[in-house]
Amino acid sequence: MISRYILNPASLIILVYLPQLILMFSNKKFSQNFNNTIVNSKKDYNIEIIAAISLSTILILAYFSNASQNSFHLKLGTSLYLIGLIGTYIGYFNFLKSKPDKLVTNGIFSFSRNPTYLFASIAILGISTLTNSFILLLLTLIHFYSTNQIVKKEEKFLAKKFKNKFENYKKQTPRYF
Repeated sequence: MISRYILNPASLIILVYLPQLILMFSNKKFSQNFNNTIVNSKKDYNIEIIAAISLSTILILAYFSNASQNSFHLKLGTSLYLIGLIGTYIGYFNFLKSKPDKLVTNGIFSFSRNPTYLFASIAILGISTLTNSFILLLLTLIHFYSTNQIVKKEEKFLAKKFKNKFENYKKQTPRYF
């Protein structure tokens, strides 16, 4: 009975986002950066609502889904999920090790300007593949789009805050999202 909940696709999604929630409430640096990039306009609000609804719906549908019995879906989904989970955690820890009020450009941030978004999305794509659910895949694509819009807004914030340093970083590091 317990293994059904541990191996449930919804539990896998929670593992991806749990560190973010913990950091938002327990780490001042993480919380300040998050609060500096929240809603500024009605468009921003709508995009963040779409992202939240799509992720919530993915979580609910994943709870009622089971892993596919197809070995290809199991292997590919599990691989994508693990790559996404590990990359997300590395991004969180890389950010936490950086100095306050400094632009993070080292570690996994030298590979992608938005590694936690990128890898969390890969993890969710892995879960969609693992469950072989077209509806979860469609919701994942909606979540990708809305998250990409949030990334664009956050990059505007970073450009204002870090000016030339961020522009140089943008030239050197792909967004990958």
